[in-house]
Amino acid sequence: RTATEPIYGHRGHSGHGASCDRLVDYVTRVGGMMLRRDYPELGLDLSKYKASIGTNWGRKGVPDKVKNEGQKHQILKAVRVEDRDQMRNAFRNGLAVGGCSYLAFSRKRNEDGVSEVGGSWAHAMLETGYDEREITKAKYGEPLVLVQNSWGAWNSGPRKILGTDILIPKGSAWIRESDYVKTKINRGSCFTFVGADGW
Repeated sequence: RTATEPIYGHRGHSGHGASCDRLVDYVTRVGGMMLRRDYPELGLDLSKYKASIGTNWGRKGVPDKVKNEGQKHQILKAVRVEDRDQMRNAFRNGLAVGGCSYLAFSRKRNEDGVSEVGGSWAHAMLETGYDEREITKAKYGEPLVLVQNSWGAWNSGPRKILGTDILIPKGSAWIRESDYVKTKINRGSCFTFVGADGW
C-alpha cells in the first residue's frame, strides 16, 4: 500500500481538503509515491496512517528529504478525463479513474452492491471498476461504475457482483454511470494514470 500523507501534505494550505490538480502535480513531478512503511532514515514512520502528518505539512510544505524519496517512484503520466467516452476508454483499457468532487452515496448497498447517489462530500475517491455487461444494463438501464472510498469498511450491504460469486472490495459500491458522469466527470477533476516507477 502507498502512503497518502506526503501527497496530502502538498495541498498548499493548512485547512482540510485539497485540489486534485495539486495532488496530481505531487505524484507526477514534485514528489511521488511512498510505501505504507517506516522510513527510519527520514525519521518518518508511515507504517500506520496518521492524519496529522499530511495536515501539518499543508502549512509548511512537504520536507525536501521526503519529496526526494517520493521522486524515486513517480507516476509517469496523468491524463485528465473530460467526458464519458474518455472515461469508458480508460476503463476498457484496464485503467482506474479517480478525482475530486462532491459525489456522495448511501451507506447501504443493494443486493448487487449498488448504492444510490445523494448528499454531498468534498472528497477524492478512486473508481476501480466498470460493468457494461448486458445483464447489468438490462437491470439498471446503463453501465455501473465501482467507486472505492478510502474510509475502510464504512458502508454495508451485499458485495457480490451481479451474476457472479466475485465480491467487490470493502468500502466500495457500484453507482450508475450517469450519476458518475454528472457528479465527477462534468466537474473536470478526474484523472487516469498511466505507468509508474515502481519498486
